[in-house]
Amino acid sequence: MKRDNWTIVKESKHLIELGVDVKTHDMYHEKIAHGLGEPFKWETFVGQNAAIMNDLFSYRNGYTLPCWSLGALIDLMKPIDGKTYSITGTLDGSAFVQFEDVTIFAAQEKTTFESVYEMVCWLLESNYLKQ
Repeated sequence: MKRDNWTIVKESKHLIELGVDVKTHDMYHEKIAHGLGEPFKWETFVGQNAAIMNDLFSYRNGYTLPCWSLGALIDLMKPIDGKTYSITGTLDGSAFVQFEDVTIFAAQEKTTFESVYEMVCWLLESNYLKQ
């Protein structure tokens, strides 16, 4: 199954739990029903959402949820002491994140997006990133 290059609902909720500022989102999920009596389903949209940015009803009550694209996740990895990270994906499905010349995170058989998502979570959980 092809992986989308943005956080799914579960990943978005996890990033928020880890303390990522919701105002850094560049996409959002919204619960939408396509008819009277139809169940709500999550749909994904590009752009920032005013309800999230302004903490309005639909966000506070769980109908709207921020999500992050690959680029937005990379933007969360701020340089440390002016040094930046490099992210390398390989054809065999491996991905590596390096800081200077040292590999600090590696994921095998994952997409570049999954590797970057896991790296951001690891950096937050390890207190390397402060949001």
